[in-house]
Amino acid sequence: MSLISNFTKIFRDEYGFDTIAIRREALQYLNPGEPPTDILVLDVGTGSGWMAILAAEQGQRVISIDINPECLLRAKHRAEQALMGSVIRPLFVCADALRIPFPDNFFDAAISFDAVHHLFDCPCPAGIKEMIQVCKTHRDIIVAGLNKNGAAAVRTVHDRAGLKHEENRCDVEKLEMMLHDIGLHSTRRDTSFVTIFHAHQQCTMMKNSGQPRLNEPNLFGRIFYCRFGYLT
Repeated sequence: MSLISNFTKIFRDEYGFDTIAIRREALQYLNPGEPPTDILVLDVGTGSGWMAILAAEQGQRVISIDINPECLLRAKHRAEQALMGSVIRPLFVCADALRIPFPDNFFDAAISFDAVHHLFDCPCPAGIKEMIQVCKTHRDIIVAGLNKNGAAAVRTVHDRAGLKHEENRCDVEKLEMMLHDIGLHSTRRDTSFVTIFHAHQQCTMMKNSGQPRLNEPNLFGRIFYCRFGYLT
């Protein structure tokens, strides 16, 4: 197994970060009290695919996006293995988090775990606004950003693998201020690896109705319900 595919094990064994348990904790904030199958979740910057897998395991319908095709192929393969025999499986779509290719109000919730530091519009408001745009008003937006311990571990592991780790200057303190500045009410939960922000839209005025969007949402609904795919 390559080092890049073994990051989860390395973080657990060498740093004590149980990133799977932390992801499960973040998912608990998604529309609690509602039947999981009634929720369509957007997973932004899926990377390893673990967030999509864990959400599908608890019955939530998930569409995961990432701009890196190689990451998506690995995530899809991991999901195929982890969810073998499962009825509910994620759909993986190659897309830019700064230009999410779905209509307004399409998703019931959105989550981004360990991804906002890759957005280069510091302090990354555009990516969060895109999540708001495609989610129904007053629904859950979950953003988990690397804290200092998590960021240091990620840099070290990437350096060891000879990989470049692209990141902006959006630390969790700046992220918290940014969420407030764009009009989101959020609660904060600090973990060993990331800080989880559970945010809510406050009003419909935050929506940018003039932004062009795809106008055929049922296309994605049909693909999602009928097959486990990878779209480019």
